[in-house]
Amino acid sequence: MPPQTKSKNTRVYGLQKNYKYKGWLDSVLNNPKPSLDYFKFADTFKSNQSVTNCHYNDLLQTLSNGQSNKLTKIVSIAKSLFDVRNDVKSEFGEKYATYWEQRDESDMQRTLRIQNQRTIKRLNQITNNEIAHNLDTVPNETAGKSGEVNESEEENWTESGAESDAESGTEVALRQTANLASDEVGRLQIIDLSSTTALDILKLEIPIDQ
Repeated sequence: MPPQTKSKNTRVYGLQKNYKYKGWLDSVLNNPKPSLDYFKFADTFKSNQSVTNCHYNDLLQTLSNGQSNKLTKIVSIAKSLFDVRNDVKSEFGEKYATYWEQRDESDMQRTLRIQNQRTIKRLNQITNNEIAHNLDTVPNETAGKSGEVNESEEENWTESGAESDAESGTEVALRQTANLASDEVGRLQIIDLSSTTALDILKLEIPIDQ
């Protein structure tokens, strides 16, 4: 029986040492069927469709030069599939459309569930505060006040809650550009305006009129 030859790991050049998805990249490239599967990347990346596409395309562009013949071929196959993502008549395009329909529905359900949990928690807090307030009031006060909800408190929570939950467009863009494969300065809290991918993400998060 001939001895089995151990396959060499696929080396990647040109990435920052602290690239966030380096572990994922090593795992998909160093297995019996190496690939840069878009859907596996999207599952790992966990962001919306536009930002996911920006990061995936940036990764492919970064890996397009100075790599081994093996990796260059893997990248070429991934790019050819990614280029037809909007063609629903293609096998990849159909799978792409289905994937994001399911992801969007799942994300919406998760968002609604979180919002419902926050609402229930806040209503319980308001109710408990109102009960405590009523226990401290003078007994001969009108009974009608005992059932009132502190509207100003609720309004203040609604406004402050919206502000605290929402990041500014710049903050979101800064966070999303920090982990690009081609990133040089994102981890320093700087948006690299020489990067076309960073600019694309910036345009997605900040309306032109701002």
